[in-house]
Amino acid sequence: MHYINPYELLEITSENLSDVNSATIKRARKKLLAEIELGDTDTIIHQDIELNKSDCIRAIDDLDNKDKSEFHFFIYQHKHLKRFLTSGKISFFDNYQAESIYKLPEFLDFISQLFSEQYDKVLFDNFKKWNQQAVSKILSVKPITNEAYFDKCFKSTHSFIKELEEEIRKFTKDIESNKSPYLSKKFVGLDNAILEKVNVPLLNLLPSYFSNVRNQLAKSICDLAIEINNEHKVYEYSYKIIDIANNIETDGLCKQRIIKNYYTLKNNYTSGLPKTETPKKETAENQLLNWWKKKATEIETITNEIEEGESNYISSDFYALDKEIYEIANPAKLNSLSDNFQSVRNQIATKVRSLAITVNNEPHHKHKVAYDLISIAYSINADGDVAENVSSAYTTIKRNFDKQVVQQITLKSEHGNKSQQETTEEVNSSKSKSNLFALGLILCMAVGFFYRPVQYFILSVQLLLLIVTLGYSYKSYKKEELSIGAIIRNTLIFIVGAIVGFFNIFVARLFVAYYFFLFSYEHILDYFPNKKKSLQKQKWIPFLFLILSLIATLTYSSGITDNIFSRNSELPNPDSNSFQEKKSTEYSSEPNTENVSTESSTGEINFGKSNSSKVSKVDSITFVNSKMKNTNKPKPTKKKQPTDSQNTGEIKF
Repeated sequence: MHYINPYELLEITSENLSDVNSATIKRARKKLLAEIELGDTDTIIHQDIELNKSDCIRAIDDLDNKDKSEFHFFIYQHKHLKRFLTSGKISFFDNYQAESIYKLPEFLDFISQLFSEQYDKVLFDNFKKWNQQAVSKILSVKPITNEAYFDKCFKSTHSFIKELEEEIRKFTKDIESNKSPYLSKKFVGLDNAILEKVNVPLLNLLPSYFSNVRNQLAKSICDLAIEINNEHKVYEYSYKIIDIANNIETDGLCKQRIIKNYYTLKNNYTSGLPKTETPKKETAENQLLNWWKKKATEIETITNEIEEGESNYISSDFYALDKEIYEIANPAKLNSLSDNFQSVRNQIATKVRSLAITVNNEPHHKHKVAYDLISIAYSINADGDVAENVSSAYTTIKRNFDKQVVQQITLKSEHGNKSQQETTEEVNSSKSKSNLFALGLILCMAVGFFYRPVQYFILSVQLLLLIVTLGYSYKSYKKEELSIGAIIRNTLIFIVGAIVGFFNIFVARLFVAYYFFLFSYEHILDYFPNKKKSLQKQKWIPFLFLILSLIATLTYSSGITDNIFSRNSELPNPDSNSFQEKKSTEYSSEPNTENVSTESSTGEINFGKSNSSKVSKVDSITFVNSKMKNTNKPKPTKKKQPTDSQNTGEIKF
């Protein structure tokens, strides 16, 4: 995988990222694609790499992502890092400076694959060439990768050392089967043949990650020396060969065994006595140790088969892989062994860790299986760097597993069909209660849309829940698990809506309607579990609910307004003639009307129209109000108006 820096590809020379806008990128992109299309081969050569149009577009599209755009620009500004990622130039290690971004998890996830591939390549190339100075420079810088890609930085070199060990073992097998050309030479030159393959000072430069394979190589050289000493009594070359093994940095039980045999063979060589090394027949402890080493090899074989895509576990979705590894590693039994078995504990923990990382990474991404596997490695009592590496991998893989949203109900029968039936009934009962609760919420929202007191209750409860959610979100933000934008988007807007809803009935109805559609949608999804997960990821659903809520609220509010106007239009108009006539008629049927009676000095009663100005304004207002209140009441029977007979004083009907 070749790294292509899009800023370099587009020949953008700005020193500040803020100076680079979308228009600048668009112009440079258009120019580059035109250059490719006008060329003879539909390709261009960039940093000694031939790129076609698709390669260029793929690299430029990274600039649409804010984080990737910033990371590419950082690499573009740091020329030595860019050259290392592009072409493997080790000047990066000569000019290395620690940067805070190298500890940023997002940057590590972005650069890990690119960096690990180049690191593995340059380390292997220089190790194979015995370039001790270059290897020392490379190893002086810890790989800038996340934990998942750390092992990949040493993969090729690790495999190369294992091949060297196989070649040493072949020397021993050829001698045992009398096929070795060194038998006729009395093993003259065999020590030099080993030194031509094994560069001990270079081997000792490698970090603790290589301790296991270094122990195995040293042990194979030691076994070869013992074979020559015991079976052929050639003490000089047996001592020279074991001296090579003794100079290799080893640890644990392997180191003890090599030192013991070294002094025995050295004494044979210096004294000339025909001493025989400890018989090769293994003690019970050595047999047990070799048995556990075979277990480590089994785990490594499974890992290699998965990496090469040849494992049956891939087609079975890694079913029961964790159970088989647990049976092989058997942490409880392994931890009960003495300190002499510490090296094999470290070895098995490392192998299980590598397998967990392989399952966790691309292309498998089986985080549940990876978590089960790394838990096995974590339960083994490793020490030193091995324990630290296992712990770090455990943290990373567990975080990946925790991020997965898995919603499923698994029914496991442990006590026969009856137990399974009881478990099923409990699940169904729980599901039924959940459905009733969901329907109750939906009904509450429906009532609250029309009834103001219920709105207050809903707003109070939702406001309390939203404030709690905001507090949790802020806590996650302080831990850098959530952005402040997500906090505002997810809670703060709804909190403001709930508060405004207490004072504005339109906003309250809009708020309640939104939650009505939301709860109804969630309840309906429960009946489609296969599609629930995919539908919940649709980002347009909340906007649809908002639009539906707005339509429902506007429609209902518009209907109420129209009803009020229609009622007002049915009220009598005080300025119309008919109203004047009705008023005149009613005046005649009420006390204190316009037709009032007066008593003259002679005792006669005269009927005449009083001055209209004598009717007080308060009486007029009271009359109008009483008429509006009694609009729908049955009209009283009208009395006939008295005739105008003021002169005679008589009343005529």
